[in-house]
Amino acid sequence: MLIKTLVNIRNYIDRKVKFPFVKKGDTVIQVGFEMSSPNLTTDLFLMQKAVGNSGLTIGIDPDPLNIADAGAIAEQKKLNVKLIQSATYSEYGNGEMIMGRRSGGNILDCVPKDADMIHTDRKIEVEFDTLDNLIAKAGVDFKKISFVNITNNGAEYETLIGMTNILKEADDLEISMIAGRPGKMGLIEGRSDVEVKTEFLNECGYKTKFYRFNQLLWCSINHMYILREFWKNDKTMEGVLFAVRKDKNFSPIQSYS
Repeated sequence: MLIKTLVNIRNYIDRKVKFPFVKKGDTVIQVGFEMSSPNLTTDLFLMQKAVGNSGLTIGIDPDPLNIADAGAIAEQKKLNVKLIQSATYSEYGNGEMIMGRRSGGNILDCVPKDADMIHTDRKIEVEFDTLDNLIAKAGVDFKKISFVNITNNGAEYETLIGMTNILKEADDLEISMIAGRPGKMGLIEGRSDVEVKTEFLNECGYKTKFYRFNQLLWCSINHMYILREFWKNDKTMEGVLFAVRKDKNFSPIQSYS
C-alpha cells in the first residue's frame, strides 16, 4: 500500500513537470515507449492521464510486445489510447531493430551506436514511416495535436524531418525529445545533434531550450534518490530539448525524468 502511494505521488509530479501545457481533451503523441517497469508508469499512460478520455493519446512503437502490453491495459481500463506499431523515420521503409535487454534499449539497426551500448543478439524486422504519414493514416487532424514526446533512441532527428506537416499545421504544438547523447548517437554528420535539431526547429518557427538531465531538478531527484541511479559528474550526460512555437513561452516548472 505504501509503495503504491509513493508511486502515485511520483507519477503525479512526473506528469505535472513533464507535460505542463497538456490539458484535458488534448491530442498528444508518444513516439517510443516501454512497458518493462512494473511500478513506474510509462510516459504513454502519464500523458493519457493528463488528457483523459475526452482527449486522444497516440502511442507509436515498433516493438510488438510493447504494443500488446499497452493495448491490454488500455482495453482493460477503457482508455482512449490509439496504438500504432511502427518505427518513425524520415521516410517509409523496412529494416531491423536490435532488441535491448529492456524494451527501452531497442534501437533501429540504421541508427549510429556507441561501443559501450549493451544489446542482445536478437533482431526483429520492423516497418518505419514518417510521423506525418502515420498520423494521417490514423485519421487524426494535425491542427489538434498539442504535444509530441520523442524518445526513440537516436532516431529523434529523422522523426523530426518526417513530421514537417505536423510542425506547420498544429495550432499550438509543444515538443520534447532526447538529445545530447555522448558519443556517436549525439552526432549528426559530425555536428552536435542539439545544434542540428535546434536549427531545424528554428527554421520551422519554433524556439528551443536544451538541458542536460543533471541540470533539471526533478530529473536529478528522480534518478538519484527515487531510481537510485547515481550519475557520474565526469561524463557528459544526455538531456532533453524542449520546443514551443515562437509566440509561446516555456513553462518555468518543466523538467524530465
